[in-house]
Amino acid sequence: MASLEHINEVIKKVAKFLSPLLPLSSCHMVDYITADHWENLVPEQIREDLSNLPREQLQHIPSASLLNELGDEPVDSNWSLATSSLSSYLSAIRQHSLSSLGVLTPVDEILEIYGPQEVATLPMKGVMSKKKTHEVETMSRVISRLAKGCGVDWIVDLGSGKGYLSTSLALQYNLNVIAIDSSEENTSNAMVRKTKLQKFWKSLKKTEEDKLLGRPLKKGKHRRRKIKPAEASSNEAESRDCPSSQHNRDSSRHIAITAFVTENTNLLQVVKESIESEGDVSSGPLVEGSSSSITGNQSSSSGNECCDIVQNSDTRRLDDESAKYCIDRASVSERPQENGEETQTSQHCVVQDKGSPVTSQNKWSDVSKLGLVGLHTCGNLAPSSMKIFLSNPTLAFLCNVGCCYHLMEEEFSRNPFIDYGDDNQGKPKSQNTDQNHVPKHKPANPMHPSELPNLSLGFPLSTVLREERFSLGRNSRMLSCQPADRLNCTDMSSTMSLYWRSLLQVLLLHKVGNISDMAHVGRIAAKCQNFNEYARAAFAKLGIDVEIQEEELHEYDKKYGSHIRNLEMFFLFRASLAPIIEGLILLDRLAYLYEQCLNAVVVAGRITGNQTY
Repeated sequence: MASLEHINEVIKKVAKFLSPLLPLSSCHMVDYITADHWENLVPEQIREDLSNLPREQLQHIPSASLLNELGDEPVDSNWSLATSSLSSYLSAIRQHSLSSLGVLTPVDEILEIYGPQEVATLPMKGVMSKKKTHEVETMSRVISRLAKGCGVDWIVDLGSGKGYLSTSLALQYNLNVIAIDSSEENTSNAMVRKTKLQKFWKSLKKTEEDKLLGRPLKKGKHRRRKIKPAEASSNEAESRDCPSSQHNRDSSRHIAITAFVTENTNLLQVVKESIESEGDVSSGPLVEGSSSSITGNQSSSSGNECCDIVQNSDTRRLDDESAKYCIDRASVSERPQENGEETQTSQHCVVQDKGSPVTSQNKWSDVSKLGLVGLHTCGNLAPSSMKIFLSNPTLAFLCNVGCCYHLMEEEFSRNPFIDYGDDNQGKPKSQNTDQNHVPKHKPANPMHPSELPNLSLGFPLSTVLREERFSLGRNSRMLSCQPADRLNCTDMSSTMSLYWRSLLQVLLLHKVGNISDMAHVGRIAAKCQNFNEYARAAFAKLGIDVEIQEEELHEYDKKYGSHIRNLEMFFLFRASLAPIIEGLILLDRLAYLYEQCLNAVVVAGRITGNQTY
């Protein structure tokens, strides 16, 4: 495992490489034509190299796999984009990726230490997409082994979303799970989905047991032959010895909660109330998918901060994969409670299975250790998970895959959804131009994390980047969410939507003038056959009346249509920076955790099946 000194040196190296490239990463595709990104942001030699590539090779640029055909070039400390060729640029990208920096530790190496025992289970296929199945299976395997190795009683799944991970942990690995999501709709739907999957899982186990015991399998509508009482008793005894039956007794608990979690949330109090209230609710079982609101004082005698929960919040989620953290709990002191902090009373919504029996596991006193996990934790939720973990010794390990970096709050970059006015509260202005594409003022909406002022700070966390007052900007963080693997096989016909939006920007600039408040038109391109339809739909979405004839719209499209090819090349070229930006965000989190004197901190490779580098 890398030392903190090595990690800090790597962070400095990546930050130094990325800094002069921030104008490229922080630009907006909306301004491609109006700001002439092709001429102003792409050096002449690279423009020439890109223009000479066939389309099938262009799509390999974001993953840098094109180097396998072009060949690596040596990159020294004086490397500069202005004098670089395409192959030199891609070589520099590869050399500054996580896989080349000596900071990754394979997951299996960590599991050998903290979760050496494999947990047998049956694969549950056909219920999720191929990508989601791979993610959930990989994550569940890691979590189950860590839970067994660390002696964990309950798993807390933050940002549980549709409940794929929490359901897998409960059904396949027989773990007690508390799934927390900010959307009440997600919570209810997750439990309905879990009920359906539970039936599928029971059928799957029954089929597997029948195979192992040599029983005739049910096919189609044909029934199994009737079994005599004596034979049934014998089969039951054999079934108890069946591995799949031994592993899955359906004794796990699965509680779903609607709550908005921040770094100030007293997670232990939430978990405690959820576990104890489950026993109370069980005496009058809930129907699957229904909910029960409970209110309680969120203060804690242990000195933890108060619970800060916004009920019925709805967090946007993306299927973006990123590196995971597996942390073994060591001697980490609790964060001291701030002086004068008042206790708060909040609500959260609990959804549970129908007919849940009251067991000893409904008692908080029986819970000694918790595991904190999250698959695609959105925006600030990933750094908040880390801070919650650090402040609670009861949490034995953290296994987290973050996403939606554009929804994080940066310390040294303005949130474009907030009007700071003349007083910037001591924070420097962002060096990026992100705020040009969003309204100057927009009321804070608790349904959207990025619009909550002073929610928390998610970047930078490490001392080395905070001392440099390093900032990325929202557009760069948005770019880091681009999945390079998918762009390798994506039909680039979607480039038309980017072209139409950039052409719309030209049109609005000519016809309206001040377009600083006209940022978001939404995903309307899929419903449009041509630019004329797109422009009309955008005018309606923006609520503006632009007097323009169909012929003039056609002339705009004809005049700027030559930009399409270059726009496609620019988009793919810019996307190659995504893994570098994501890598710096993850290195920042890694250094922050090392600074807290943890015994083991791991950044593992992507959990997708495809290798980016």
